[in-house]
Amino acid sequence: MGKLAAKKTAGVLGDDLSLNAQQVSGLRANRELPVVWSVAKGSFLNKLILVPLALVISAFAPWAITPLLMVGGAFLCFEGVEKVLHSVKASRHKESAEEKQARLEAIAAQDPLAFEKDKVKGAVRTDFILSAEIVAITLGIVAEAPLLNQVLILAGIAILVTIGVYGLVGMIVKIDDLGYWLADKRAALAKAVGKGLLILAPWLMKALTVVGTLAMFLVGGGILVHGVPVLHHGIEQWVGQYGGAVALIGPTLANLVLGFIAGGIVLFSPLMPEAAMVYVVSDEVRRKNGGPRMIVTGYSSGMVECRWYDGYGVKREAFREDDLAPVEIREHQQRNSLDNIATALDRQLQHSIDNLLFYRNTMHYALQSPISTDISRQALADFSVQRTQPYWQLRLDLNRGMPINGVSDEFVSHGHVLDRDESWLYPELEAALEFSYIMQLADDKRDLQRRVFYASRAGFFLSSTPPENDPTIVSLYYRLIAQPYFGAQSPENNPGRGLQWTHTYNPSSLNGQIITASVPLDLNQRWYGVLAMDFPVSGMHEFLQGLSHDRYEGTVMLFDRQFSLIATAANSLPLSPVFNAKQQAEIARSMESGEEGELRMDSRFVTWAKLMNFDGVLIKVHTLSEGVQGEFGRISIVLTVLWLLFTLMLFISWRIIRRLVSNMLTLQQTLSWRANYDTLTRLYNRGAFFDIAHGLAQDCQREDKPFSVIQMDLDFFKGINDRFGHHAGDKVLSHAAALLASSLREGDVAGRVGGEEFCVLLPGTRLPEAAAIAERIRLRINTKELFLQAGQTLKISASFGVSCAHERHDYDFEHLQSIADRRLYKAKQHGRNQVCMQD
Repeated sequence: MGKLAAKKTAGVLGDDLSLNAQQVSGLRANRELPVVWSVAKGSFLNKLILVPLALVISAFAPWAITPLLMVGGAFLCFEGVEKVLHSVKASRHKESAEEKQARLEAIAAQDPLAFEKDKVKGAVRTDFILSAEIVAITLGIVAEAPLLNQVLILAGIAILVTIGVYGLVGMIVKIDDLGYWLADKRAALAKAVGKGLLILAPWLMKALTVVGTLAMFLVGGGILVHGVPVLHHGIEQWVGQYGGAVALIGPTLANLVLGFIAGGIVLFSPLMPEAAMVYVVSDEVRRKNGGPRMIVTGYSSGMVECRWYDGYGVKREAFREDDLAPVEIREHQQRNSLDNIATALDRQLQHSIDNLLFYRNTMHYALQSPISTDISRQALADFSVQRTQPYWQLRLDLNRGMPINGVSDEFVSHGHVLDRDESWLYPELEAALEFSYIMQLADDKRDLQRRVFYASRAGFFLSSTPPENDPTIVSLYYRLIAQPYFGAQSPENNPGRGLQWTHTYNPSSLNGQIITASVPLDLNQRWYGVLAMDFPVSGMHEFLQGLSHDRYEGTVMLFDRQFSLIATAANSLPLSPVFNAKQQAEIARSMESGEEGELRMDSRFVTWAKLMNFDGVLIKVHTLSEGVQGEFGRISIVLTVLWLLFTLMLFISWRIIRRLVSNMLTLQQTLSWRANYDTLTRLYNRGAFFDIAHGLAQDCQREDKPFSVIQMDLDFFKGINDRFGHHAGDKVLSHAAALLASSLREGDVAGRVGGEEFCVLLPGTRLPEAAAIAERIRLRINTKELFLQAGQTLKISASFGVSCAHERHDYDFEHLQSIADRRLYKAKQHGRNQVCMQD
């Protein structure tokens, strides 16, 4: 097979080039290069598998190389015959308008991501065969070389061939884009060149298709012929007797004819099932106006495989992808783009709704199982005193919860939906107190909603944006209960007790427009109030703008159930109605038949998609002018592609080296951090702390500055571990370390030197000042309660010992720490939770 190598390598490369250029046909312009890159990565992976496999076969079973090559050659011939037969069948079949409409509907139903994956999968599968041929041919050339040379040559050829082929493919598929770009220029020469490229591009792709098919027969047939020595020598002897041109082109024609015959034998062999030519990607039947039902069953060699029922039986046919007009392709892209936006918006709204339902479940649990604490009892006592005032506010620890705001008994007595029943009031207040801790965790920066609130029928409310304790509380509460969603959540108006959406005007909002999601709070046949979230329209507007990256891809708009425009991806809302009454009715009729769809309205193409988590619909309007500008104006321009082999290899090498260096630096930083810090407390560990301490002590001694040391030990820490477990002990250590670190000044250093022992370095600090710092730390630790679990808090304390180098003009850190440690235990002996600065 070594003799065959020089003759067939070019054919294999040409085949590889033409096939991969064809694989990206029918894709959007901005998706062509990503698909080429995906196929190139698959090609690299193929060669990563094939090169070691070929070396193993060559070393242990060299006799298997020729049969494997012949199998690959037969597969190439099979694909060539398949392409020819599909082309003939497609050219003979004349589609009716009804069949074409059904075909386009079936193709539009396909997911473009799945379409791209099928493209990539088919290209990588074919590339595997071609790569195997290249590797085998190269191995035949270097079969007698040493093993190391074989490895280097095979790896080098595999890399260079992949780079060269896919670099050229990338240039070929962007020729039309370059033509559009040049044709749009003002210069006459640029326009002429651009028009020439646009005329050349389809012919080039057709030529590559023909060349690729011929290359399949030539390469596959040549491999099969050379694999049978008798046949190979017989052909050479037969054409050799004629001499001249016959001897020159005779073997090539023989390879071509025998390749076609071999491919036909494989194609119609009983061992080759029909499913091998088709990839099943959909089983949905689409029907329109009683027309033929069509199913797209897959893509194969640039053809769309379809079957449909025409009233008499099931028919099968293959159609060329090139038959799809650009506007039809854009309809498919338009609909998928809207689906992506609808999915993203639904996902964001689902997150918010899940939070709202979680809040309701939290209130349910708190009402069923109230937890009475000193804080809650004090709050209820405060309420009993303030309830007759026009407005009141129960301000808890604002670092951990939101205040409860309310109005007087008299106000409640005048409200027809309000009810301050004493038997239900206090449990609800206790539940609201618990819920206030959860409400503080609402993250309005990450979510679409800007406010979460609970409005009670008992005359109070909680809000994630709490008001001041002033008369505005009355107006805010009145505004909450006067909104349509409050009365709409009564058992009479909402018997299903489900989520409701309302679109209202809020004068306190920047633009006034608010969308509110609300759910009722009920327990034991009693309606307590309403939990709700406010979604400003401005936030919806920004969200849609963030998802619409191209102004030429149409305008996405969000409508409510009354068909009122809520938000748009455009810079501002349109001044005139987007649709007239007739068009709204047409869209409404279309929406009755499914969850998504599309319509043509004059020069506009309209797609719509219902939202799962919002009582409304997303509509995308794409005008003809936007389509033209998007098709010709937004072109991924391929500048001078520096695909020269050595330059590209250097670039890849640089990227690999850079990544390796970056990973090494990251690993080094991680290891350095772990070597110097305690992972639990995030303070310096003992080794790093002692190194820093010696350096600071020497610096202070050199500059004759005071140098103080604080030794700190948590009181009764072992008892905490024994009583609550080591997990609670870890939380105590982290809590104390955080308070310690936040209490230090710039330049102070803290470290964990033992189990529950900490040490602090205070350069430039005298003994009284160091003792004051220790006292400040002690107070913070002693006054901050630690939350362990629901309803369980822990109050901890610590003892401190302080020493200073100026006491004895001794800057030896170990000695200073020993003195501080001695004073620490003196503090423990005198009752703990104190600072000791003297022996």
